[in-house]
Amino acid sequence: MNVEQLAKRIEALEESHAIVAIQATMNRYTRSADFGPPEDWVDCFMPDGTYETVLEDGRVVARGQGPEALLAVVRASNATYTGGRHFIMAPDIHVDGDTATATSLMGTFAGLPDNARFRLIGRYEDVLRRCADGRWRFVSRRSLIQGRAAEFAAELRS
Repeated sequence: MNVEQLAKRIEALEESHAIVAIQATMNRYTRSADFGPPEDWVDCFMPDGTYETVLEDGRVVARGQGPEALLAVVRASNATYTGGRHFIMAPDIHVDGDTATATSLMGTFAGLPDNARFRLIGRYEDVLRRCADGRWRFVSRRSLIQGRAAEFAAELRS
Protein backbone atom coordinates (compact mmCIF):
# COMPACT_ATOMS: atom_id res chain seq x y z
CA MET A 1 0.00 0.00 0.00
CA ASN A 2 1.39 3.38 -0.98
CA VAL A 3 1.02 6.70 0.85
CA GLU A 4 -1.87 7.87 -1.34
CA GLN A 5 -3.86 4.67 -0.69
CA LEU A 6 -3.19 4.94 3.02
CA ALA A 7 -4.33 8.56 3.04
CA LYS A 8 -7.60 7.57 1.30
CA ARG A 9 -8.22 4.85 3.89
CA ILE A 10 -7.60 7.24 6.75
CA GLU A 11 -9.98 9.77 5.19
CA ALA A 12 -12.66 7.08 4.82
CA LEU A 13 -12.20 6.02 8.44
CA GLU A 14 -12.47 9.61 9.65
CA GLU A 15 -15.68 10.11 7.66
CA SER A 16 -17.13 6.87 9.05
CA HIS A 17 -16.22 7.94 12.58
CA ALA A 18 -17.91 11.32 12.01
CA ILE A 19 -21.09 9.64 10.71
CA VAL A 20 -21.28 7.40 13.79
CA ALA A 21 -20.72 10.42 16.06
CA ILE A 22 -23.46 12.37 14.25
CA GLN A 23 -25.84 9.44 14.67
CA ALA A 24 -24.98 9.47 18.39
CA THR A 25 -26.05 13.14 18.52
CA MET A 26 -29.32 12.27 16.75
CA ASN A 27 -29.93 9.44 19.22
CA ARG A 28 -29.15 11.65 22.23
CA TYR A 29 -31.56 14.27 20.86
CA THR A 30 -34.34 11.68 20.58
CA ARG A 31 -33.74 10.08 23.98
CA SER A 32 -33.54 13.42 25.78
CA ALA A 33 -36.69 14.68 24.01
CA ASP A 34 -38.58 11.67 25.36
CA PHE A 35 -36.92 11.00 28.71
CA GLY A 36 -34.99 14.19 29.58
CA PRO A 37 -33.36 15.92 31.05
CA PRO A 38 -34.22 18.84 28.75
CA GLU A 39 -30.73 20.27 29.22
CA ASP A 40 -29.34 17.22 27.38
CA TRP A 41 -31.61 18.06 24.43
CA VAL A 42 -30.32 21.65 24.44
CA ASP A 43 -26.72 20.37 24.60
CA CYS A 44 -27.27 18.70 21.21
CA PHE A 45 -27.19 22.21 19.71
CA MET A 46 -24.42 24.76 19.20
CA PRO A 47 -24.69 27.75 21.59
CA ASP A 48 -26.32 29.76 18.78
CA GLY A 49 -28.11 26.73 17.32
CA THR A 50 -31.66 26.89 15.98
CA TYR A 51 -34.61 24.51 15.98
CA GLU A 52 -37.94 24.88 14.25
CA THR A 53 -41.05 22.84 13.52
CA VAL A 54 -42.68 23.53 10.16
CA LEU A 55 -46.18 22.30 9.28
CA GLU A 56 -47.29 20.89 5.94
CA ASP A 57 -48.49 24.33 4.82
CA GLY A 58 -45.13 25.97 5.63
CA ARG A 59 -46.15 27.65 8.90
CA VAL A 60 -43.48 27.62 11.63
CA VAL A 61 -45.17 26.58 14.89
CA ALA A 62 -42.13 26.19 17.14
CA ARG A 63 -38.79 27.97 16.97
CA GLY A 64 -35.88 28.59 19.25
CA GLN A 65 -32.34 29.92 18.94
CA GLY A 66 -29.80 29.75 21.72
CA PRO A 67 -29.90 27.78 24.97
CA GLU A 68 -32.73 29.63 26.76
CA ALA A 69 -35.08 29.62 23.78
CA LEU A 70 -34.28 25.98 22.99
CA LEU A 71 -34.96 25.01 26.60
CA ALA A 72 -38.34 26.74 26.38
CA VAL A 73 -39.14 24.81 23.15
CA VAL A 74 -38.35 21.39 24.62
CA ARG A 75 -40.13 22.13 27.90
CA ALA A 76 -43.27 23.28 26.05
CA SER A 77 -43.15 20.15 23.91
CA ASN A 78 -42.73 17.88 26.94
CA ALA A 79 -45.64 19.58 28.73
CA THR A 80 -47.90 19.05 25.70
CA TYR A 81 -46.88 15.58 24.53
CA THR A 82 -46.72 13.22 27.48
CA GLY A 83 -46.48 9.49 26.93
CA GLY A 84 -45.00 9.81 23.46
CA ARG A 85 -41.87 8.59 21.71
CA HIS A 86 -39.84 10.01 18.84
CA PHE A 87 -38.06 7.88 16.27
CA ILE A 88 -35.54 8.62 13.53
CA MET A 89 -34.93 6.46 10.47
CA ALA A 90 -32.68 6.36 7.43
CA PRO A 91 -30.31 9.25 8.15
CA ASP A 92 -28.51 10.44 5.03
CA ILE A 93 -25.37 12.16 6.34
CA HIS A 94 -22.79 14.07 4.30
CA VAL A 95 -19.58 15.15 6.05
CA ASP A 96 -17.32 17.93 4.82
CA GLY A 97 -14.49 18.44 7.29
CA ASP A 98 -15.94 19.81 10.52
CA THR A 99 -19.40 20.45 9.08
CA ALA A 100 -22.11 18.07 7.94
CA THR A 101 -25.62 18.03 6.55
CA ALA A 102 -28.17 15.32 7.22
CA THR A 103 -31.71 14.43 6.27
CA SER A 104 -33.63 11.74 8.11
CA LEU A 105 -37.16 10.44 8.39
CA MET A 106 -38.87 11.07 11.71
CA GLY A 107 -42.10 10.33 13.47
CA THR A 108 -43.78 10.12 16.83
CA PHE A 109 -46.12 7.81 18.66
CA ALA A 110 -48.50 8.92 21.41
CA GLY A 111 -50.50 7.28 24.17
CA LEU A 112 -47.84 5.09 25.70
CA PRO A 113 -47.99 2.72 27.45
CA ASP A 114 -51.64 1.62 27.15
CA ASN A 115 -52.93 3.26 23.97
CA ALA A 116 -49.94 3.52 21.62
CA ARG A 117 -50.77 5.06 18.27
CA PHE A 118 -49.12 6.90 15.43
CA ARG A 119 -49.11 10.70 15.79
CA LEU A 120 -47.08 12.24 12.97
CA ILE A 121 -44.46 11.64 10.30
CA GLY A 122 -41.98 13.94 8.60
CA ARG A 123 -38.30 14.58 8.12
CA TYR A 124 -35.46 16.40 9.78
CA GLU A 125 -33.11 18.67 7.83
CA ASP A 126 -29.92 19.25 9.79
CA VAL A 127 -26.70 21.20 9.66
CA LEU A 128 -24.09 20.07 12.20
CA ARG A 129 -20.63 21.13 13.31
CA ARG A 130 -17.87 19.25 15.08
CA CYS A 131 -17.05 21.01 18.35
CA ALA A 132 -13.76 21.39 20.21
CA ASP A 133 -14.83 18.59 22.58
CA GLY A 134 -15.14 16.23 19.59
CA ARG A 135 -18.94 16.03 19.72
CA TRP A 136 -21.14 16.99 16.80
CA ARG A 137 -23.92 19.48 17.51
CA PHE A 138 -26.77 20.94 15.49
CA VAL A 139 -26.21 24.35 13.96
CA SER A 140 -29.81 24.04 12.81
CA ARG A 141 -32.49 21.37 12.90
CA ARG A 142 -35.76 21.73 11.01
CA SER A 143 -38.60 19.33 11.77
CA LEU A 144 -40.73 19.28 8.63
CA ILE A 145 -44.11 17.70 9.40
CA GLN A 146 -45.47 15.84 6.38
CA GLY A 147 -48.56 14.19 7.83
CA ARG A 148 -50.50 13.75 11.07
CA ALA A 149 -53.04 11.26 12.28
CA ALA A 150 -56.55 12.75 12.19
CA GLU A 151 -56.94 12.85 15.97
CA PHE A 152 -53.77 14.96 16.22
CA ALA A 153 -54.35 17.24 13.23
CA ALA A 154 -55.26 20.27 15.33
CA GLU A 155 -52.64 19.99 18.07
CA LEU A 156 -49.90 21.95 16.27
CA ARG A 157 -52.10 24.76 14.96
CA SER A 158 -51.26 28.21 16.22
